[in-house]
Amino acid sequence: MSPNVQPVTRRHKLYKIIYTGCYTRFVFLHLLKFNIYKYQRVSFKPFYQRLVKYKNSVLYFDHVLGGGTAVYSDRRIKELSKNYNVVVCQYDGNIKRYIFSCKNEKKCMITRDVNCKILGLFSHIIVNNLAGYKKPLEILDLVAHTKNTNPIIRIEFMVHDFFCICPGIHLFRPNLTSCVKNNIVNCTCCQKYPGFPSVDTWRGTWERFFTDTV
Repeated sequence: MSPNVQPVTRRHKLYKIIYTGCYTRFVFLHLLKFNIYKYQRVSFKPFYQRLVKYKNSVLYFDHVLGGGTAVYSDRRIKELSKNYNVVVCQYDGNIKRYIFSCKNEKKCMITRDVNCKILGLFSHIIVNNLAGYKKPLEILDLVAHTKNTNPIIRIEFMVHDFFCICPGIHLFRPNLTSCVKNNIVNCTCCQKYPGFPSVDTWRGTWERFFTDTV
């Protein structure tokens, strides 16, 4: 490491210097879990322009919590990449940003929000898992709106847990008692989860998504 780099690293404890070819980048340490540290970060305009040139692109919504879902995602994305340009969208709660990583281009974009302009570029949208997202119901509404605007877009949802019923995922209360045995219909204990308005709104949004969009 050069003498000029060392003071910067000591000053900014959240950053790490990454050398990849001709690029020298500062990367948030916790962003290494996204496996994009070899990607070049670009702004919205060049990222958008690169996506436009692809006729068949897949947008893959995923979380960053690891586990069996992550293993499944790695295999699925690898398979999709053989025939499509795959862009993965993940939400990082530490910096409150969405991270879009384009596998083919080795480019990534970090943004505050997701909009229909981005979603409209894809021929196939896969909602793999929205656990950990700040506003998961807004993502569902955006995907639904994109589908209504362009009906030929293929929408796919993967079921890994009970997230569409309760953001607690496993249907257990904080005291580890089963929600199923304790009147799941009137459950209100999950209000503590971010982006959770009410039981009826939560399940109603997911029901509309399954009925009208997928």
